[in-house]
Amino acid sequence: MHFLRLLSAALFAFAASTAHAGPNAGVEIELTRLSPACGLEAGQRIEFLVNARQMEGVRQIKFDFRWTPSGAVSSAVGGTGATTESKSFIAPGPPQIEGDTAGYGIAVFGGNGLSGDGELALLGFEIAPGITPETPLALYLELVSLGPSSTERDTVYPVEAVALANYCDAAGQPLDSGVFIEASASTRLYSSAEEAALSDASQGEVGLVARLLDGPVFAAGTDVTWQVDNPGPGTLYVLTEDSARALAPGTVAELPGMSDRQGSAQLRLDASGQAGETTARVRACAAPRGQDLCDEQLLVWRSPITAVTELGEAARPNESRLRLNYPNPFNAGTELAFDVGALDADYPATLVVYSALGQRVATLFDGVPSVGQQRARWNGRYEDGRAAASGVYFARLTSHRGTQVQRMLLLR
Repeated sequence: MHFLRLLSAALFAFAASTAHAGPNAGVEIELTRLSPACGLEAGQRIEFLVNARQMEGVRQIKFDFRWTPSGAVSSAVGGTGATTESKSFIAPGPPQIEGDTAGYGIAVFGGNGLSGDGELALLGFEIAPGITPETPLALYLELVSLGPSSTERDTVYPVEAVALANYCDAAGQPLDSGVFIEASASTRLYSSAEEAALSDASQGEVGLVARLLDGPVFAAGTDVTWQVDNPGPGTLYVLTEDSARALAPGTVAELPGMSDRQGSAQLRLDASGQAGETTARVRACAAPRGQDLCDEQLLVWRSPITAVTELGEAARPNESRLRLNYPNPFNAGTELAFDVGALDADYPATLVVYSALGQRVATLFDGVPSVGQQRARWNGRYEDGRAAASGVYFARLTSHRGTQVQRMLLLR
């Protein structure tokens, strides 16, 4: 038991890899799905093998996963693959789930390690209650950290390493292609006119992700065209890290985009208004191999006065909790939020970003929060303005109730 605890600590400590890329920086990772592509629902599993090519002297391996939609996975199991089992690799325990992410590690001590190509691990993620065969599921292998020891691991960010389920047509057959939009929320409250014109995590900001399905994966490096239609009556704002484009009622804008290494093209919107509600009709299109593929989504913003009248005390959270950041992974910045319950409003709290080595990177909140949802945005930089490197970071909320942590992935 003591040996397994030591092994677990070694695998899950994100000690820095060597300053220069090591012999495993170019390892290629792929997933082989074992579960059905269609018809999966609560209680079943998404199962797949993780395979690797061009390894050299690998004795420790750490995998990091995430999934969409939020709450889609209830538990997970893991085991060694055929190759790692033949080399006597062992795992200290099942995948460790935290929010909508999971980590899993395996290792062997002694010998020359694993070199060449091989089957690393067999994973199974149980689908949570509420998920039906009509719910599209995507389970991403975000990164693999591997090498001869915990201090000599190279981090590999696999391109398009995703196990998909229920991306299927009405006949229950896997789709070959398609565009799919996801939004961080379908309904928001208006921001003030000043806040709506800034990328500042104000209450009206909505993050959208468009993904192009091309075969069994989401395609990276693909052109995506966004179309934003503002039927009114409020003003919409298309936000970037340092600018905002205002769309008056009755206007339509087309905006270019491109999918990142995990097949996600991102867009951020905000809105301001006086009363009632305003809407945005958002459309994302791509044209792989001459096809015209699109998806649409309707977003709604409501007046805070109207929302308070309708929701009253029900809108207030009952307990404090740190929410998942969005988007995640992210590049230019990510939005964080935490709920503050009525019994927590008189106590100080801090929200701090730390590196994988425990180094303080940025303080996003330090004070006494009010009841409701507090919002913050991290721009992917240290407090002195330096850009943070690609990798895993942790948002840590500390209050009188204790500490809550969320893992974030920055991809430059």
